[in-house]
Amino acid sequence: MLLVLFKIGEDSYAINTESIVEIIPSIKLRHLTGVPDYIAGVFDYRGKIVPVVDINIRTIKKPVKQRLSTRIILLRYPFTEDQQPIVGIMGEGMTDIIEIDESKIQEKEIKSKDAPHLGALLKYNDKFIQCINIENILTKEDQENLFSNKIKAQ
Repeated sequence: MLLVLFKIGEDSYAINTESIVEIIPSIKLRHLTGVPDYIAGVFDYRGKIVPVVDINIRTIKKPVKQRLSTRIILLRYPFTEDQQPIVGIMGEGMTDIIEIDESKIQEKEIKSKDAPHLGALLKYNDKFIQCINIENILTKEDQENLFSNKIKAQ
């Protein structure tokens, strides 16, 4: 299994590369009105409007710091059978990709009502890494609002 590593605060997190379309440098986003604070904005990606989630705000209520290692991971978002839009996740320290033999992972599923996007906790090389469940990064209401034609920009 290939994982992209990044930081939220001092802790390490990962996203499985299976859903990744592309990883791009942080760019200027267009802000939206009437969306949760963890939606950093949108940008045009090859003719599609792509919403971007600030993973730090979503997880620890503090915004991502703009650094050289700040990136946006573009993901195929599991939405419906007929539609699979792209969503971006902005995070810090997105510079490492690791390959993990799944049979050697010590895994513990951690569930939180307030953070349904946080998944398995892995121990890898004496370091804890928590996986992000991308299907839970947006609420159902946010999915309907962001992936419809009713987006309003400031």
